[in-house]
Amino acid sequence: MLSFYFCGTNAVDFYYLKKNNIKSGRLEYKRAKINGKRKDQAFISIKIVTEAERLLNKYIGKLRVRFSSHTRLSTVLSQGL
Repeated sequence: MLSFYFCGTNAVDFYYLKKNNIKSGRLEYKRAKINGKRKDQAFISIKIVTEAERLLNKYIGKLRVRFSSHTRLSTVLSQGL
């Protein structure tokens, strides 16, 4: 659901998010897959909708503790689907 609420944000980007990526009601980050390939460093800023707030607070900053790598997180998500 988080990916849906945040316009297709992928697992690797959620894996690296921290609380300081939330600014003025928006989720702001540099997309990992494209970072370094564009002048804007793949900067993304998405409004946090009410429905996503609870899920975002539940997982932000905790995925790196629970999973050893972003690859492992992606594997587990794929298995779950």
